Amino acid sequence: MECVGKKCLGPELEKGLQGVVLVSADGWQGLYIDGVLRLEGHSLSISEVLVALDQDYTEYLADQGWIENMDGLPQDIRNIRVLGAIIPWPR
Repeated sequence: MECVGKKCLGPELEKGLQGVVLVSADGWQGLYIDGVLRLEGHSLSISEVLVALDQDYTEYLADQGWIENMDGLPQDIRNIRVLGAIIPWPR
């Protein structure tokens, strides 16, 4: 359905709609890249967003109990206790 009226994002805003745009509405999110919807859902995970952005990344699986005992992640990434699994992207 096409949006019509003053509250629609029209051609006058096209310059501001380029690049990465996140649209949120009461528990629903959409990720637009250069004006095209690339991802949507109730919540978007960081890994999903990175894949949609075609961004290389590495994911480490950390020890959840250790994180809870530390009250969160350390400021320095070199101090993270990992479970040994390293998942590079692209896979």
